[in-house]
Amino acid sequence: TVSQVVANHCPSNYPEDWDLESLVVELTQYYPTRFTVEDLEAATDATQLTESILAEALGFYDEREATFPGGADTAREVERNVLIQIIDTRWREHLVEMDYLNEGIHLRGIAQTDPLVAWQREGFEMFGKLMDSIEDDYLRYVMHVQVIEAPAEDPDYGQAAFVAADD
Repeated sequence: TVSQVVANHCPSNYPEDWDLESLVVELTQYYPTRFTVEDLEAATDATQLTESILAEALGFYDEREATFPGGADTAREVERNVLIQIIDTRWREHLVEMDYLNEGIHLRGIAQTDPLVAWQREGFEMFGKLMDSIEDDYLRYVMHVQVIEAPAEDPDYGQAAFVAADD
């Protein structure tokens, strides 16, 4: 993702073609970067820029993992839950989009295109976009999620019932 983000904002190895302000803004959507435009201007090429940002992002991830109440195990559990929620939401949206595609695919026959081939091609493209959006959303959420440990509630002994044991 870092490589793709850098490639979008730094299309060449010439620093005068780079849009570093937009790059910093987009990076903050993934994780709270400490880089400023001035820091990034020190890079000589896009590869160096990518490596610096990737090192910072991985460092942030490791720091975050250490701050979770249960450590790495809790972090993995939170990551799984976030991923499941994102997949569930995005899959439902994808199914709705596939229904729309299915409803209008017969019009491809009028345009002298085989509807089955068009449905397969467009469905495959939509699935690729689904996978990309899942990955993108996952990174955005998992790097910003906060775990709040709720205190354990005291049991309510007023509702307890005692049963005599038969001897």
